[in-house]
Amino acid sequence: FFLKVTNTAVRLSWFLKGAWGKEPMLTMSFTIGTMALLIPPISPYTKYTGMIKRAVPYNYPVLIQDDGNMPDIPSHPQDPQSPSLQWLKNLTLFPQIYVLVLKKSKKKNPQNYF
Repeated sequence: FFLKVTNTAVRLSWFLKGAWGKEPMLTMSFTIGTMALLIPPISPYTKYTGMIKRAVPYNYPVLIQDDGNMPDIPSHPQDPQSPSLQWLKNLTLFPQIYVLVLKKSKKKNPQNYF
């Protein structure tokens, strides 16, 4: 198995060396395109962006006249509608994401998020 992987790696390196020698611009463009497809799914930014999107509601509450027969509508517009973003406050790896969410949430209703 190891010999087969090594043989494939040697063939790939020879191919890339020849392609780089003949068409460096084409080789570089394919390299950049491949990286653009492979890196986002394994990036932590993608993970945390997805978590933020799931936690922040898309539709914000609108004041309505409650007749007492609306079990699916919150009794107050500031009642939490989505999961808490407390994990984002505790996260120290990406403070810039925290700042962006804070700026966004202050425009709307910060009690709803934290």
